[in-house]
Amino acid sequence: MDSFRLANVREARTPWRRTECKACEKNNRDVQRRIRCDPSTPPKPPNGTPCKLCGDTTRKFVFDHCHDSEQFRGYICQRCNHGLGSFPTIEALEQAIEYLSPYETTN
Repeated sequence: MDSFRLANVREARTPWRRTECKACEKNNRDVQRRIRCDPSTPPKPPNGTPCKLCGDTTRKFVFDHCHDSEQFRGYICQRCNHGLGSFPTIEALEQAIEYLSPYETTN
C-alpha cells in the first residue's frame, strides 16, 4: 500500500489512496511536462471559455492527454476530464452510451 500515496482530503472526508501508484503518477507528470514544453502545445484558454465537451464556462480547465500515445488532446473542464478518465477505451464509452440511451428523455 505504500506505493499508493494518500490523496489530499478535505476535513470531513475519510482518507483514501490514489488509484495510480507513485511510479505511474510520476510518469504521468513527466509526460505532461514534456507535452507542455513542446512549442506546438497551445496555452490554456482564458477564463470564460466554454468546455469543448459540456459547454460550461465556470469550471477549471485541465490539460487532457492520452496516457497511451502521450498525445495532447486539448483543454477541457475538470469534471469532463474525470468523466473521460473513467472509461479506459472508446468502446467502454460507447457501451456506457448504449446503456444510458433507453433512459434519455428530451425536454
